[in-house]
Amino acid sequence: MSQKYTIGGTLYLTINGKRYTLTGDLSFKAGGIVREGVNDCNGVGIGFTKTTANGEFDATFPTVSDLSIRDLEAIEDMPMLLELANGRSFVSDTLYCTKVDEYDPIKGTVKASFATLGPMREA
Repeated sequence: MSQKYTIGGTLYLTINGKRYTLTGDLSFKAGGIVREGVNDCNGVGIGFTKTTANGEFDATFPTVSDLSIRDLEAIEDMPMLLELANGRSFVSDTLYCTKVDEYDPIKGTVKASFATLGPMREA
């Protein structure tokens, strides 16, 4: 009999020591090494370039009374911890808010985008 493991579900987001409530809608790119193939002028592959991508994520927050849109916008150069249900955690000391965009008063949610300087570290 195979073992079953939690691979998704509850997640926790802590920014600058404050744990934020999420609606469960979060997707992220941890960042890291990005390789792109390079062809010569005849279309033959000759190698690749290698760069480092920054971490980024989008999250949807419920518009609870202690959530301030202006506080989200003010997030700049702050520590963050993203804890996933499967036991993995990602951290950064350089989180900043790139934009607060969709405010949906009918659903009671607000969507915000964040990025890190450099890739997130898996803790």
